[in-house]
Amino acid sequence: QLDSRDLDLRPAQAYLAPFIRLELRSGQLDSALKIDMKGGEKLALQIDGRASVSQLHTLDTLKSRDFVKW
Repeated sequence: QLDSRDLDLRPAQAYLAPFIRLELRSGQLDSALKIDMKGGEKLALQIDGRASVSQLHTLDTLKSRDFVKW
């Protein structure tokens, strides 16, 4: 079981930067997830539950304007 409340998404910027010219200015993640991981020759992962993002603000760095803001 994995539950999160108001998890700050800004640290994810480091993973976005090499691939897209988008700045993650703010965002908070709430989730209630059930994770089922089975080992073996091949790892099997199943995730069920819900996740929501609030206070998301992204900036298009090429045009220097808001891309998504809610």
